[in-house]
Amino acid sequence: MMENLEDKIERFLNNEMDVNEVADFKNLVKSDYSIYTSVVEAAKLNKALSQIISGNVDQAKIEKMQSLEKTIEKIASEYKLKQTKRSRPAVKWVAAAALAVIILFLGKVYLLDGSRYDTLYSEYYKPVNSFFNLEPNFKLKDTSLVSSFMKLYDNQNFSEYISKYYNVSKGAKIDSSDQTIISFYAGVSFMEKGEHKKAVGQFKNIKKSDRFYNESQWLMALSCIKEDDIKNAKYILETIVSNGTDYADEAKSILNDLN
Repeated sequence: MMENLEDKIERFLNNEMDVNEVADFKNLVKSDYSIYTSVVEAAKLNKALSQIISGNVDQAKIEKMQSLEKTIEKIASEYKLKQTKRSRPAVKWVAAAALAVIILFLGKVYLLDGSRYDTLYSEYYKPVNSFFNLEPNFKLKDTSLVSSFMKLYDNQNFSEYISKYYNVSKGAKIDSSDQTIISFYAGVSFMEKGEHKKAVGQFKNIKKSDRFYNESQWLMALSCIKEDDIKNAKYILETIVSNGTDYADEAKSILNDLN
């Protein structure tokens, strides 16, 4: 089976030809300017692709790569027109290569939004242990109210937990220490349900003097990231770093990823 031109270009750029093949291919390129331009464009696209995969794309390159989105639309439309006129295989190869670069570029560099923030969130969020695991001695001074909530949380009945939380909040006044525990885990339950905006609202109720303040700040920052609220996320993370809490190192790491 005779090798087509697009395969030859690919093998040439990947250094897969022997000495004789290289010589023959160079002669072919010299004899046809359209093949020469196809090889040059393919080489540029290969280089860009390598930079994208390795992550070595600075701001200037990012801006330049963004213009490729418009370029590829033109290439694709031209290809459709030329295809009806039995265009050269080289045109098909360049169009396909350009499309591949754009797709990878959009996936790895250009989309600095939801998908990237979701990845950050998943990397740093860890399920929160039950209060009974954090404070095993608490059972000795257990209140039935906190215990009933923790049983729901331990069984991952997050919706029922939140429903109970709203009902209790409308009732009689709750001891402040119990209220802090219940409110904090309501926020975590919202996170587990994917309702991060509501989780932020819960964590804001935790005061600086409360037992779960540092944990609330950390989880609130992660919830903001999940909600794409990067401005507030950065502010909270910077505060965590400044305060030197147990989450300071992780906060620094996320800030580096966000900047």
